[in-house]
Amino acid sequence: METKILLVGSGGYGAVYARQLYGAAHARENVRVAGVVDPYAAKGPLYEAICAAGTPIYNTVQEFYAQDRADLAVIATPIPLHREQASACLRAGSHVLLEKPICAEMEQAKAIAAARDASGKQLAIGFQWCWDGAMQRLRELARSGKLGAPVRLRALVIWPRDFAYYGRGSGWAGKEYDAKGNPIFDSVASNATAHYLFNMFWVTGRAPVACSAQTYRANEIETYDTAFFRYALQGGGEALFIATHAAENERTVNPRFVYEFERGRAVFGEEDNHIRVFAEGETIDLGESSRDNCLKLWQMVDVARGEESIPCTAEEAMMHLQAIEMARAAQPHARCFAHIEKDEKRAWAPGLYDAAMRCYASFQLPQEAGLAL
Repeated sequence: METKILLVGSGGYGAVYARQLYGAAHARENVRVAGVVDPYAAKGPLYEAICAAGTPIYNTVQEFYAQDRADLAVIATPIPLHREQASACLRAGSHVLLEKPICAEMEQAKAIAAARDASGKQLAIGFQWCWDGAMQRLRELARSGKLGAPVRLRALVIWPRDFAYYGRGSGWAGKEYDAKGNPIFDSVASNATAHYLFNMFWVTGRAPVACSAQTYRANEIETYDTAFFRYALQGGGEALFIATHAAENERTVNPRFVYEFERGRAVFGEEDNHIRVFAEGETIDLGESSRDNCLKLWQMVDVARGEESIPCTAEEAMMHLQAIEMARAAQPHARCFAHIEKDEKRAWAPGLYDAAMRCYASFQLPQEAGLAL
């Protein structure tokens, strides 16, 4: 039986999905792209492949559904469009894979969930670690109680980004609101590194209930490119999250974490991409975390066929949104770094790399560590 897919957004992350759907090496039997919704498709990297396949291109999801149907809608568009597009696809009878974050504000997230409930269809949010087998095994172990309650969870990501990153697409990156006043709140923590913040809540099943935050920016943006967050978790425990796009010399630290529980700890990224649990004198290798960021696409095809369940629901994704809103309430506006350097490609804060590493090791925010940034 053929599974028909509607791809909403063919540039940016949508191009990742498009390469999978149109690439011969990844093609699946009985899967067809019924339509692409993207008013800027002609400027995208997969335009020729889309045209060669004879896939119709539409400006809006409403235009598509007026002429056709889809079993699954895959949405990878700017954040302000998520609510309207996801709700419309659900109402039209499609299951939906919506790229993270679910949206910009909790009210919007609840509206999308309500549209899902009314439709009877499945809605999944594309936090990619949730679809990874090794992470799922960690979640199962953490929630089984064998490790005891979570005590201290910490995660770190240092990923340099340049001016082109903030100028991409239609200009929504790093913005609080779009030209129409719709909320965006795009930041290092809500977008590129969102997976690694959310993972702490998803693995433990514990939502954030309080937040201390310090946010900074080296780039000329409205939000922040550097985040130091610490959360109190529902039911006990703490979570520390540090992420930046503005470290000096393009110094990079790929995602890493240490999750400490009462009777063990889980470690990832310190040496390799294996998740290892150290508990009661035993080392458990949960396997290597996959680098395939399209596992979610093909698993959602199986969901549409009734063969799989969803690992990341709207309600779970709301824990990430809740964390972002708490951080924004704790510090509504980011501080500019005291010292910023620039070249023709990017901006950075000297000393930020060492500060981030120090705070990660000591489980502290910069102010607590006596660091003036």
